[in-house]
Amino acid sequence: MVVKIKKANVLLLTVLFVAGILASLLFLGQLVRNNINNTGSLVNSAKAFYSAESGLERALRLVRKEDVVPDYEDCFVSQSCSWQFLTDEQKELKIILPAEQSAQFDLFNAKNNLTAGAESISLQWENESTWLEATFYEFAQGDFKPDSVAEDMAIADLPVQKILLVGGDSILNFPQANKNYIVRIKALKEDAGNLRARFFSGENLRGEKLPLPNFLTIKTIGKVNENAMELSIVMPRRKPLFGLFDYVVFSEKSLKK
Repeated sequence: MVVKIKKANVLLLTVLFVAGILASLLFLGQLVRNNINNTGSLVNSAKAFYSAESGLERALRLVRKEDVVPDYEDCFVSQSCSWQFLTDEQKELKIILPAEQSAQFDLFNAKNNLTAGAESISLQWENESTWLEATFYEFAQGDFKPDSVAEDMAIADLPVQKILLVGGDSILNFPQANKNYIVRIKALKEDAGNLRARFFSGENLRGEKLPLPNFLTIKTIGKVNENAMELSIVMPRRKPLFGLFDYVVFSEKSLKK
């Protein structure tokens, strides 16, 4: 039996075959183009990340080594980097406090030595069996020197107080809102996971929730073409006290230098 194929059918099959090849080539070309674009985007993202990281390292050096908070946006690291220095923005702090380590909160403005007006602090942490040692040192406005301690002064009136906390949730009330405080929280023997600290203007967490004084939020943004990466860090504006101040020497008599 002889099968006859018409010329029209051959032409149609040829057109379909060529169309299939063209569609395959277009699809492969689009895949190659997408891969090239994705590769370029990854490269630009990496450049933007390292640019932001370099800006953050420079910012940390300026704050810690040179004691300077820049008031300009250019990182001066590369053309693709900018930064921001924000104060009075952080209204709570979450940290992992390792055992035998301490965190410090300065409840006053270091520039003008004005009190932050805090009367209470809320502390929450994950491990309820972990003991925390809270030490707060109080001093009057405009006076960074320790208050004189009279021989007959009661323990409750001492300018330096230490309190032991346990249970994963605690409230500390300060005697006077018109005084400045340095507060240090130390984890004893075990880590304090996800330690959360908040400060309030009234006793027992009443009143306004206050921003953390002397804490600085640094944001650096690296941007290359359409790709942008942002890094941020929250840190104390001033260096915390040396760990030696976690300890107190008690004596029956007055100590002289």
